[in-house]
Amino acid sequence: MEENKNLFKRKIFPLLIITCAITLTYFPYFKNTFGIDTSTMIKSQGQMLSGYLSQGRFGMVWIFELLIHRYNNQIVPFIVIPLLVGAGIYLYFTLNKYDKESSDFAASLFAIVFICNPVVYAQLYFKMQAIQIVIGVFCVLLGINLSLSRLRTSVKIIGSVLLFAFSFLIYQVFVFFIFSMILFCFYVFRDKRQQILQVMVPSWLVASLIYFLSYFLASFMIHYSSYGNETYMMWNKLPELGNLQKIGALFIALFALAYLFLLIITN
Repeated sequence: MEENKNLFKRKIFPLLIITCAITLTYFPYFKNTFGIDTSTMIKSQGQMLSGYLSQGRFGMVWIFELLIHRYNNQIVPFIVIPLLVGAGIYLYFTLNKYDKESSDFAASLFAIVFICNPVVYAQLYFKMQAIQIVIGVFCVLLGINLSLSRLRTSVKIIGSVLLFAFSFLIYQVFVFFIFSMILFCFYVFRDKRQQILQVMVPSWLVASLIYFLSYFLASFMIHYSSYGNETYMMWNKLPELGNLQKIGALFIALFALAYLFLLIITN
């Protein structure tokens, strides 16, 4: 009886908490809302996919062409929310596997915060890109798990590069998302810092190069919209910022790089 109670407390209860928290957070998502972009997708999927290409979000188009031949706004939440719950549970087990110091409560809490954070939530606001965003999240989590595994370094790098690069091709914001996760992994998985340096950082850099190369090659066939360039290729917006905003952006970038440098030299 005591063993069953401990099993529920240590294994089943955290999973129930993760499931309930993520489901309740995204429960309003079941409301069948229609934005301008969503209406465009329903009326003319081809037009919307052309818009994605003009913004450099090639992975979005590939997933639609392979998996989503006819968009249905009403069934998206029934696909996305279970996938988000699965991503949270997967992250929970990843943290439990590699972080021996944190408690089950801490691992479950971080899994909830990771899935329910404003960055993810904001990208899911437009339902027609929600499934692809969740696939990108899984690519990130799989790449991190692979980077921390005991497989051969070459296998880990190749696998992580492919996963990270595909997430970038889905949505450019994953470039910054994965960089944040690298900093997090440096802080949490202290005994694996050398492994993170050998695998995760090079994989992130190579995946970024793959995206920029894809973006450049596609520019010979695709006319990129000014909206896509200004919104998603963020360095083009820098000249438009005020002096204080430029200083703030520069400070944040230097702080992140300095933090990573300190983590490396104190490894």
